[in-house]
Amino acid sequence: MTGQIIINGKDIWLNYKAQPLKGTYNTLQGNLETKEVISNESRLENGVRLVINSDSIKVQKREFSLTFLLEGSTYSEIQANTDLMLGVLRSGMINFEARRIGQTFKLLFRKVEEITDYRRENFRTIKIKFLEPNPTDR
Repeated sequence: MTGQIIINGKDIWLNYKAQPLKGTYNTLQGNLETKEVISNESRLENGVRLVINSDSIKVQKREFSLTFLLEGSTYSEIQANTDLMLGVLRSGMINFEARRIGQTFKLLFRKVEEITDYRRENFRTIKIKFLEPNPTDR
């Protein structure tokens, strides 16, 4: 479990007892969308005139959610690990290194979308929304 995800140089398993859930790597490698190309729609011409060259196709920002599983021997330990992890995520732009796919993403924390506690099993899932402002800068 160690070495899967590194956030700002800290292994999330060793520091927060957290691990990514199924689908994380697929989400990170998800489809990139391009921005609209420059166009001019004139009533004097048929169709639309597009300005397309090698520099005109640009990639759109991405927003996506990732879900993590946090473990602990007690509920207070899980809460402390959650607070520590969220503190790092809220510190500004983060380097999110996914070693399994060999890429480091520059992400911005947006919000916690959902927290689900499983007190009997001593773990919690937390779904976090991120913004990748420039998907070409990895």
